[in-house]
Amino acid sequence: MAFTNALSASNLLKHKEKASSNVIKLTKNNYERILEGPRDSYIVLLLTATNPQIGCTICQQLNPEFDKIADSWFSDHPDGDNLFFARADFADGYREIFQAFQLNNVPRLYLYSPSEDNQAFNEGLEQLPIPNANLALELAQNLKEATQKNINVYEPVAYGNIIITAVFTFCSVLLIKKNFASVSTILKSRPLWGGLTVFSILIFITGYMFNAIRGSPYARPTQDGGTEYFARGQQSQYGVETQILSFVYGILAFSAVSLVTKVKSIENEKVQFVVVAVVSLIILSAYSILMLIFQFKSPGYPYHLLQLWS
Repeated sequence: MAFTNALSASNLLKHKEKASSNVIKLTKNNYERILEGPRDSYIVLLLTATNPQIGCTICQQLNPEFDKIADSWFSDHPDGDNLFFARADFADGYREIFQAFQLNNVPRLYLYSPSEDNQAFNEGLEQLPIPNANLALELAQNLKEATQKNINVYEPVAYGNIIITAVFTFCSVLLIKKNFASVSTILKSRPLWGGLTVFSILIFITGYMFNAIRGSPYARPTQDGGTEYFARGQQSQYGVETQILSFVYGILAFSAVSLVTKVKSIENEKVQFVVVAVVSLIILSAYSILMLIFQFKSPGYPYHLLQLWS
């Protein structure tokens, strides 16, 4: 009889129920029994290493997506419907599993298909591609093509975030309602909106979004024990550059506005002349700093104003 000695779907379901999730946890004691043939179900195996010290970024990204796939499948198929998920994580300390598969890099995705053969755990398996983007959706599509089973991917509901948002919204509305006159005055404040607008312009024109998207480091230590605050080239930048450049642009903006709107109100001509000269010198110095920074990042740039440093 076919599958007489197979690890049946009901046995795999018991292994799954022993875990804290819908993914069977492989150990040095159970991995051969679970993965070897014969078997009457599909098994999707993830070999990964999520320990941050190992530095496998894709492992850390793929792990929750793999859980999402398993949770979505068992949400629609509580009995497994002959498709199960298993995982071995190098962080759990079971090196024997990874040595048995003779792996030198992770993550790896494998698919075991139903088989009547007495296959070893490392025989008859198909390696699946690691998704590049939309990890859960791509993996579900790959599994559908390989197993002919349609996996509906459900995003987990973050009830905690919903509750926090609802409480915050309720408290905010209540607070605004009780203090509507004061809030209305604040919201109509031209200096407030002007300040927020200028602040937003300063941080965005100096590369805040670039740093956020790229995950740029704040600064970089040098080999002699110092710190590098500016990265060479136009395709890289440190977080501290945004702060320094925002400060310089802020000085320029404040100086220019003051020169146009405030200085003309000074009645004493001599004082007015001195203030104009000082503010103009500040503008010249700040703009010189900007050009020197640009020269540092682009050494071929030929122009400068004041040579404040070499």
